[in-house]
Amino acid sequence: MRLASDPRADPYFEIHKREFYYMKDAIDKKNGFYYLRVGSNSNEFDLTLKIKLFVKGDLIETTEKGEKLFVYKYPEDKFPGDFKLTTFCNIRPLQGKKTCDFLVPTEYHDRTYVYIQKKVPASKR
Repeated sequence: MRLASDPRADPYFEIHKREFYYMKDAIDKKNGFYYLRVGSNSNEFDLTLKIKLFVKGDLIETTEKGEKLFVYKYPEDKFPGDFKLTTFCNIRPLQGKKTCDFLVPTEYHDRTYVYIQKKVPASKR
């Protein structure tokens, strides 16, 4: 996770910038991991983001300890080993929380979607 914080490592990541947040992701096929960081460089808004990952495998490690993980397994006869993992990310910049990190043990990543569920002016509560 320190690697994602180091700007010198940016060439190893695919970076997607949106209006209120960014996504930084990479797949390590050699070691079998997909890494995703979602964050904000702004102190203006508290964000609640919905994260959908389409991968092979149903495990995920995240910095979001209080959030639920929803697992959908696709039919085995059509998509063997494919899963949709859905969870949430809370960005609270005035509380010092500007990123969420997700690590999935997999060698295959199809796509990731991030949706803004809630956007409110930032507060220290």
